[in-house]
Amino acid sequence: MQASQKLVEFVAAEEGVVTRAYRDPVGILTIGVGHTTAAGGLKVVAGMTITRQQAFDMLRADLRKFMARCEAAMPPASQNELEGATSFDFNTGAINKASWVKFWDANDSKEARRRLLLWNKAGGKRLRGLAARREREADIIFLNRWPESKDNSGRAEHMPDLILTLKKLGYLPVEPGHSLDVFEAVKDFQSAKGLVVDGVVGPATRATLQRALATKRANQASAAAGAATGGGALPLDAINSTTALAIVAGVIVAGVLLGWVYRNRGRLFGIRAQVIDGEV
Repeated sequence: MQASQKLVEFVAAEEGVVTRAYRDPVGILTIGVGHTTAAGGLKVVAGMTITRQQAFDMLRADLRKFMARCEAAMPPASQNELEGATSFDFNTGAINKASWVKFWDANDSKEARRRLLLWNKAGGKRLRGLAARREREADIIFLNRWPESKDNSGRAEHMPDLILTLKKLGYLPVEPGHSLDVFEAVKDFQSAKGLVVDGVVGPATRATLQRALATKRANQASAAAGAATGGGALPLDAINSTTALAIVAGVIVAGVLLGWVYRNRGRLFGIRAQVIDGEV
């Protein structure tokens, strides 16, 4: 089967369309509609840009591969069952291990749906966005009901969790009094990270926010661990400065020592000869 235009639009709305390469939350270079080098075809490199048409062409090619996997895992699935499963596999890569597929195959739609909806976590944490996506995929698979086109603009003021993240990263130091405050904070973050500055929290901005927050938490944990051992943790630039001073001091000491040895070489060699001859 071929991916329908409905599936293409659905996945694009769920994943977002990004025309400049970015790193996902775990650091993998991504472009277009969730396309990575591992998917085959275009190799994604830092700084790469593509057009929206190229993004959708790559999406259709990627969907063909995932649909073929689902066809092999779910024979004989109807078009809507296959397309809902393809969206799931595109997002998780788990069509060959997800237990809901076994219950679908056994015609137990109720249990299959229940188990499909369990795939709502990332990093062990339940995410509302994933939970909502699984509901929509379940409706496609089990009810042949496609969602209405949704606004996927990612405007900052519609994301309550975003406020807390921006505050933790220092881009929103006070409780925002207006949605425009959050919008401007997102733009400041995008500018600082080299992203497209539009105030829209799309896949690239969302992934960069997640990685920035993870990095800050790791740094805080490292500093806390250093303080617990008694010495505290030196910033990287301080460590580099200390290392440079130590090297310079070592070179000076070595130079002074070599000079002293050279000036006293006769006496030193005489002592060495006495030791060898057994006179000392």
